[in-house]
Amino acid sequence: MTRKTLAVPIGVLFLLTARALPAQTAGAARIQVGPNVLVSRDDESHEHQEVQLGASPTDAKRLVACSMVDVGALSQRKMHTASYVSSDGGKSWTIGPTIPESGDPVCGFGPDGAVYFGAIGDSPNLDPAIDWHFKLFRSDDAGAHWEQKSDIVTGDRPWLAFDATPGPNRGWLYVTYQSRAGVLDSAEKQATVSLDLTHSSDRGATWSLPKAYGVINAQRLSHSLPTMMATLSDGTVVISNWQNLKKRAVADEDGPAAPYPGMTGPPTCEISVVLVDPDGWKRPKTRKAADKYCAESPTNRTVDALAVDSRSETFKDRIYIAWTDIRSGHARILFTSSSDRGETWGKPRVVDDVPPGLGHVPDSFMVTLAVNKDGVVGLTWNDRRENPDNIGYVTRFTASLDGGDTWLPSARVSEQPAQFRPGGEGIAGYVAPGAGNGPLTLQIARVGFAGAGDTAGLAADADGVFHALWIDNRSGRGEIYTAPVAVAGAVSKNGSPDLAALVDVSGKVAVDLKDLAWDAKSQMATAEVTLRNTSKETIRGRLVARVLSVSSEAGVVTVANADNGAAGAGATFDLTPLVPEGGLKPDASTASKTLRFQVKDVRPIRIAADDVWKAMHAPLLDADLRILGEAPPAPAAEKK
Repeated sequence: MTRKTLAVPIGVLFLLTARALPAQTAGAARIQVGPNVLVSRDDESHEHQEVQLGASPTDAKRLVACSMVDVGALSQRKMHTASYVSSDGGKSWTIGPTIPESGDPVCGFGPDGAVYFGAIGDSPNLDPAIDWHFKLFRSDDAGAHWEQKSDIVTGDRPWLAFDATPGPNRGWLYVTYQSRAGVLDSAEKQATVSLDLTHSSDRGATWSLPKAYGVINAQRLSHSLPTMMATLSDGTVVISNWQNLKKRAVADEDGPAAPYPGMTGPPTCEISVVLVDPDGWKRPKTRKAADKYCAESPTNRTVDALAVDSRSETFKDRIYIAWTDIRSGHARILFTSSSDRGETWGKPRVVDDVPPGLGHVPDSFMVTLAVNKDGVVGLTWNDRRENPDNIGYVTRFTASLDGGDTWLPSARVSEQPAQFRPGGEGIAGYVAPGAGNGPLTLQIARVGFAGAGDTAGLAADADGVFHALWIDNRSGRGEIYTAPVAVAGAVSKNGSPDLAALVDVSGKVAVDLKDLAWDAKSQMATAEVTLRNTSKETIRGRLVARVLSVSSEAGVVTVANADNGAAGAGATFDLTPLVPEGGLKPDASTASKTLRFQVKDVRPIRIAADDVWKAMHAPLLDADLRILGEAPPAPAAEKK
């Protein structure tokens, strides 16, 4: 039965919440994208997907990329991985080593400038469902010559990281992966899974015995996988880990049903981080970073993204995580960060700036993260706002200059979109054994290009320029492209030097609404707000409300009367003159401040006729605020 829909004028409700969600920084900051360059020209007759990218920490001209090749030929044992190097900042590329019968490539630069490339393949003599061989190559002359350094048994989806600190572990290589083992309990249906970590102190020649961190809890989890790895400024290893909870859209014998996409209820996945001390002997810390509503599908496959700021003074050791999430009913890019080495995490926020009012509901996927030397956070994803089929995509880039609090308007990176062509890219086949003594079955199918594997690439070079790496099929097959992306603008806490010394006091105050008004003729929403001190201490000094995001499902929204003149995220309202003389005492309130928001091109919203509650409470706009104040004075030292 078809559900009837109602066309309801938006503007019946105005929402204002004091939440710390994403946004863009005001000012002269801008993103400049360079030309697209074909990376895989040396083997452009092959199909590529699942790429990674590394940048030299000392030479801005040196880059390394790696890719899986001919995934459709896996059953023929012809899938392999390939590496590519550039010595001119990504303007041209040459192919490096290839590893036959392999997948899940990794590549990067050590702190001494050596370049590494590795991948996993099936073990020739061991159980292929449990054991993989990890082969690692190294070049000490910018990719002119390569030498295989390792061939060790590891596990699924390895990640490579380096210790670049001045400490005793400088130069160490780390590899983490998912390890599988059989179980002693014969009634258990799935293999045991753990997160393993090993290191090499001699540039990949030999490796330590792996340590298992966190064996899967089969009663609660159905799967677990490390998703990325990095190191903090003191050499602490940070590993992000994705856990698939035992919840399904339809109940089964393994667990209860989870909500369908877009419905309220418990999440289907979790993201955690594991922090391993540099000496490797202390028990590692595991901290939950975020709930995740898993969005994995044939067109939305992607792993979570992790980056740390190990170089800048402004946001040193801040940890950033982004992922694809379907809690809204379609795939969006969510983000969170931790400024205390993983102990606490910000509330997840949407960072893809998909505009409202499109004729289709696009899915965003394939997020990447990187941090440059100045502390600028870069983020790319595959975006479908221009693709009504919701399968093709273009790659877009955004950046944050204030530690992930706000985000610049995104810029398109790929000059041409990836387009879906059913059965247009190649063929794949397999042979299935027959039942009993029955005949074997040979099946050959046309393979269409609908995704790009599980990863894309993003790295910041030694000069601070970002380099994006992605897959698209503008030539008729999946190939690797790259482009440089420069971000102009000063990095600062709270978005400007004037506010850099202020701290977040949102937890000490409540935002009270006195009056709300909507003028349909001028399309202006206004709110009279006051701040009330909910703490037990008097708040003294400056008080500034900073807009971290402002969005509308109804139309195009801007801030109309910010004190700093900004029209969107990064707008500020100075509340200091409204504080009573002597400070804001407990339970006391400031005088009121008028906040104005322009919402142009207000559109009706089409919703199901039986969703009466939604019809009567259609949101007009959602603005997220952070309240900034002065740090309390340090307690006086006790007299002896």
